[in-house]
Amino acid sequence: MYIYARQYVNSTTERRKKIVSLAEWRNIANSSKAFQKGIEYQNIKEALQYFPDDYSKWPLFPLRIQEKLKEEANKWYLQCIELIQYRKNL
Repeated sequence: MYIYARQYVNSTTERRKKIVSLAEWRNIANSSKAFQKGIEYQNIKEALQYFPDDYSKWPLFPLRIQEKLKEEANKWYLQCIELIQYRKNL
């Protein structure tokens, strides 16, 4: 079962993103393989469709983000941090 998060930071859309475990999010992002083999293995666009359920002591995207996705990734990151902080305060 998935929990959904409404995008509410700097957004008026009603799109929803699944909240998944941090481990599952890393699998979606393919972070480990990307770190070992290169940025082309990092699934940034797919990973931006989900939110991890907790903070990570390691960077979520260990390699640089493609220029065309930087704005979307920055917006996602701010939403992610706000969501995690909100959930911690419940």
